[in-house]
Amino acid sequence: MNLYACFFLVSFGFGLFLCLEYLVFFVLILMQRELKKNVLSVFLTAFLGIFIASAGILGSLRISAGGHFGFFLTKLEFLTGVIGFSAYILFLRNTLIAIKDSIFVETDDYKSISKKYVIVFLSFSTAIVFLVLVSDHLKIFFHTNERILAAIFMGYLILAAIIENINFLRVFSRESGKLNPLNQARYRIVIICGMAAVILVSLDIFYFISGQSPVFSKTVPLYSLGLIFLALGLGLNLVFEYSDVLSRAYESNKKLTELNRQMMDDVRTAQSLQISLLPLEKQKAIQNYLDMEISYMPMQSVGGDYYDYYKLDEKTFLILLGDASGHGVYAAMIWAMLKVEVEEMIEEKIFNDLSQTFTLLNQRITKILENTYSYATLFACLIHIENKTVSYISAGHTDQLYYSAREKAVNRIKNKNPIIGTFRNAKFSADTITYQNGDAILMFSDGIIEGANPEGEQFGKERLENIFLEVKKEDSSASDMIGNILFRLEDFFEGAPQKDDRTILVIKL
Repeated sequence: MNLYACFFLVSFGFGLFLCLEYLVFFVLILMQRELKKNVLSVFLTAFLGIFIASAGILGSLRISAGGHFGFFLTKLEFLTGVIGFSAYILFLRNTLIAIKDSIFVETDDYKSISKKYVIVFLSFSTAIVFLVLVSDHLKIFFHTNERILAAIFMGYLILAAIIENINFLRVFSRESGKLNPLNQARYRIVIICGMAAVILVSLDIFYFISGQSPVFSKTVPLYSLGLIFLALGLGLNLVFEYSDVLSRAYESNKKLTELNRQMMDDVRTAQSLQISLLPLEKQKAIQNYLDMEISYMPMQSVGGDYYDYYKLDEKTFLILLGDASGHGVYAAMIWAMLKVEVEEMIEEKIFNDLSQTFTLLNQRITKILENTYSYATLFACLIHIENKTVSYISAGHTDQLYYSAREKAVNRIKNKNPIIGTFRNAKFSADTITYQNGDAILMFSDGIIEGANPEGEQFGKERLENIFLEVKKEDSSASDMIGNILFRLEDFFEGAPQKDDRTILVIKL
């Protein structure tokens, strides 16, 4: 095999390497979301790799075969040239759109123009392919007018290349200042190697038409040399493209890390604020009068479960437990607004009648939360030590539990009212019971009964009722009851992550 044929084999190797290179890049696309917008570029370049490899092996076989079989290979080589060059034009158009997209230039009009241009271009390419396929029957290609069709292809090649390269250079020169240095180098290499390939292929066709070739072209086929330049440019384009993707991914990760750090700082600030709002000091004061204990377990750093206690006078105490919609910081904001409104109403001394108080509280909260689709559920009880009564009201909150020492049974305190924050004119009603020594109230958020074990089974109200009955029969203190309930809760959950805040409060009367 002579040196002339070897150059075609070298171009075949470049094309094959380009295909393998972009196959690896395609796998990376599947692995990294950042690369998915490069899919079309990858397919077009891989197709060009197939074209370069095919043209290389066909050229080598044509030189080795000779004779009539060589003419058949010439036809195939010509067809691959038309199809491959069409793919190159599509690649340039896609690259121009990518440049405009990367610098946030409106591309709708340009895409529309490019679509029409590509349709005309591909139609012309299809016509040439058809002409080559039927040339034997029309007697206008082999033996007679082979050079005429080659001249048509050369003119078509040069005209389209001039149009595309001028368009590319015009867009690149106007927008290059908005591109990073890596992309500037990448696009320069693409256009330089592409122009070199077009010039070399055009010269090869020109020498074929004229029937005269310079000495060097008899040793080094310009066509295969053009293929090598094109493969080299596209291969380097991949290197720069992947480097740019890695650079963008690094910058994106860096920004995400910084954003996450800022968010965590904000969450820690919100957590500190919420902790400062928790009634820790008031709890100690209330426990001097009531046997009461609470466990508060937010799902995130901050939570939406709301609880509080107030000493309205020496013999009247207000206990509240609620649940704001959502989770995290958003729910905590509703939690804080609810606390502010409750404390304002306590200062206004209008918390003695729970029905009227909740009606007014709902009006105030609804005014704040309207059009936000947010809400809160709230359970409250007024404990009057002197006359041994408990007035209670549930605004959309899950049924709470009451242990009656006389009945030695656990009863549900059912909700009879709407949630807070949705209906401004909603009316609320409260109930009152007379308690005796040994009675107990179990207040909790829905995160307790809706918590699930690793198999997805929820804890449920009935299981909580049975546990509350068991621990109360032991006549333990509120602290002991909380401890026993939490132990059985964790035994059920088996360490499974929970999806909601969990708050549980026991009052032993």
